[in-house]
Amino acid sequence: MKTLLKLALAGLFIGGSVANAAVVNFTIDGIVNSADAGNVFNLSAGNTISASGSFDDSVLSGGDTGTVLFDMSSGNSLSLSFGTMTFQASDDIDYASGNPFITLNAGSLTAFDFAANVGTLGYLTSFELNVDAEDDSYNFVNATWTGITIDSTTVPVPAAVWLFGSGLLGLVGFARRKAA
Repeated sequence: MKTLLKLALAGLFIGGSVANAAVVNFTIDGIVNSADAGNVFNLSAGNTISASGSFDDSVLSGGDTGTVLFDMSSGNSLSLSFGTMTFQASDDIDYASGNPFITLNAGSLTAFDFAANVGTLGYLTSFELNVDAEDDSYNFVNATWTGITIDSTTVPVPAAVWLFGSGLLGLVGFARRKAA
């Protein structure tokens, strides 16, 4: 019983000091390469586009490499501003099956996967670093994602560890009392 108590206390103190997660706020910038006049997005060549949101960094290795999902089970947020239109992660046509996502390599954006319907016939697709969009009148827009800005905020989680540890100590105490 003393060994179990020592293990519980060690886990409580060691776990309490390292249990941290980081919420990453990000902004992705892009530029319009070409745009047909009169497009529903009201974009012209040289205009900027952007995406922003937040995610839990636990999916990244080394803190800055990996793929971040924005599907319905991820808890991550994503908003894409494309001219006069704004899209959310839930607007992605594959939202239920692991999309959209971004991929980072050493903190640099290497892919941004997003696909949404625009109007009845139109679409917006982002694949790797390229963005193509077309409205119902077949006006085309092409853009490129140019970079990502990442801001990590460490969120301490020791309250959960302390609560778990106190419950574990209570169980140990209850078992000792019952044995006596």
